[in-house]
Amino acid sequence: MNKQRINKKRSKLGRIIAGASALIIIGVLISLTIAFMGNPISASIANKDIKKYITQTYPKQEMEIARKAKYNFKDKTYTVLIKVKAKPEVSFYVAWKNGKIDYDEYDFVMEQLEGKKTK
Repeated sequence: MNKQRINKKRSKLGRIIAGASALIIIGVLISLTIAFMGNPISASIANKDIKKYITQTYPKQEMEIARKAKYNFKDKTYTVLIKVKAKPEVSFYVAWKNGKIDYDEYDFVMEQLEGKKTK
């Protein structure tokens, strides 16, 4: 009778340890995935914030999101590719980080295009 109790306790303890180990492994895998691929909820927020930023910053130009937010794990930003509808050759990136716009390449791209036209 005592052997059965000991075996039940061991099997119950084994299941608890296995369950806890599985949760830890799943947690580590999710953390690694988010660290390298980004958080899909943050990507969605970045898309909305950048769209709002573009319409407020460049109200006279018609622009569209050509590529939705992609995560860059090196600098921890979400970048969106924007295209100017009136000028198909003009596309630039806007980056979002920690709830705000990190950088906008529009001015840089326009300077580069102006430099090519004058040469």
